[in-house]
Amino acid sequence: DHVVPLKNAHESGAWTWSTERKKQYANYLTHEKHLLAVSASENRKKGDKGPDRYMPPNSAYHCEYVKVWTQIKRDWELEMTEAEGEKVQRVLESCN
Repeated sequence: DHVVPLKNAHESGAWTWSTERKKQYANYLTHEKHLLAVSASENRKKGDKGPDRYMPPNSAYHCEYVKVWTQIKRDWELEMTEAEGEKVQRVLESCN
């Protein structure tokens, strides 16, 4: 599962990328958490949602999840929606 789903990436800036750059994003393995192994049912629940509409069921992982989400968006120069940014901020404020 892509932490930042392909459709979300597309809608937040990847639509301007070349086909080659899109392939690089889809298959990127350099960042160890760009792609995560998850159950099929959890993958379906997440779909193309950002953190404003989906968070992993393990609440202990929420801080790490939004940190990874933010890093991927930053690394790939993708924008966050206002709702995504607000959710990320709320989660990060609750992290120790």
